[in-house]
Amino acid sequence: MEADAAELRDFALMPLPEQRARIDELAAAEATPREQRLLGRLQRSHSRLRKGLESAPFETALARGVIDTVTPLDFDYPESLAARATQAETIAAAYGMAVSPLRPAEARALEALLDQTAPEALPELLAGLRPEFGNAALAEVARGFETARPHLAVALSLAEGRPEIAADIIEGGRCLKQAAFEAGSSLLSGASRAFGAHSTTASGAQTTS
Repeated sequence: MEADAAELRDFALMPLPEQRARIDELAAAEATPREQRLLGRLQRSHSRLRKGLESAPFETALARGVIDTVTPLDFDYPESLAARATQAETIAAAYGMAVSPLRPAEARALEALLDQTAPEALPELLAGLRPEFGNAALAEVARGFETARPHLAVALSLAEGRPEIAADIIEGGRCLKQAAFEAGSSLLSGASRAFGAHSTTASGAQTTS
């Protein structure tokens, strides 16, 4: 039992790929009943860790002692960005997986900041992100926008070397969003007028009858 407990402790500190390899090794062998029980415990431990890292990597790593704090993030203080990037890199190295330095709410805050910053101030904002986050961390931030806001992902990838072009991309995204909103409003207004005219005609016909 002590040997199993020791293996579980060691297993919990392994990178995810090494955990998976250990599980596969046990699963492929002709395991004894004790080893089968151990395999089940390792599988459950691996599943909990993987889900925790996917949904809340910083909190999961903090609970397991991989990092000793989660630095509060403030985009006005570059030191907080650098500290968070270091923590993300520590988690990534410990568990063999990519980790964004931003939690979901913080990613939404950055999205809002990029959407709302005045065009003339965007280049400076963008240029300041990469030196503080670093290449790897900012690449993970950009990857988080690839599906929902791809133009932001492209802009962030150009943030340091070409901040003016990155700012133009963001401003172009704003224009497209506004144009889509206006087109949708126009269609909705037209449909409303058409429905109103149809209702008036139908009502008139019923009155005549």
